[in-house]
Amino acid sequence: MTDWDTVTPAGPVPKEALAFWRGKGLSPSFSYRDVWREEHRKAFSAAGAMRLDLIKDLRDSLEQALEEGQTFREWSRDIKPVLEEHGWLGKDVKVKDPETGRERTIEVNPRRLAVIYETNMRVARAVGQYERVQRTKDVTPYFEYNLGPSARHRPEHAAVEGTILPVDDDFWSAHLPPNGYGCKCWVRAISESSAESKGGQTEVPVHGPADEGWDFNPGAG
Repeated sequence: MTDWDTVTPAGPVPKEALAFWRGKGLSPSFSYRDVWREEHRKAFSAAGAMRLDLIKDLRDSLEQALEEGQTFREWSRDIKPVLEEHGWLGKDVKVKDPETGRERTIEVNPRRLAVIYETNMRVARAVGQYERVQRTKDVTPYFEYNLGPSARHRPEHAAVEGTILPVDDDFWSAHLPPNGYGCKCWVRAISESSAESKGGQTEVPVHGPADEGWDFNPGAG
């Protein structure tokens, strides 16, 4: 089990990550499938958040967390009173699909908030890293795939640990981490000599670490 109180940002925020975040619009979503794959590049959403004022408050709070390097504990402390005012906190939050009229009940608990926080922090930072590496790829032309600090790793993610490929290889267009909710995998930009010391470029990488809906690179395009 994850101790959600220990979820923290991964170091200083890159300016590219902030630029990516500030360029996002707002998108209501009844289900996590309502905003899919590349749509996340342009729009911020949280499954079950249907009102624009709620989504804007969530988005603005996450921008502040990204900019100030807030931990999950700090962010959740500040956002909970806001969510209470919106009626979007607790075990019996009612949401209605505007297209079908179908209503369902969701639970907005610390675990759900941690997923929202960690997913958006990691994606924004991954975009920032990807954009920076595009400017320095003459020096560090390869990415190396690494597993994160999770106690247990998804077999599909573990299967590509150590993969070394050029930063512009098609592999990264579908497999640049994070590759799923709760994924802590990461890539390191390495030099030609470092790649050679690790055995060189991976010849036949195993495709398939990305979970459903995560097989895209938010930093590309």
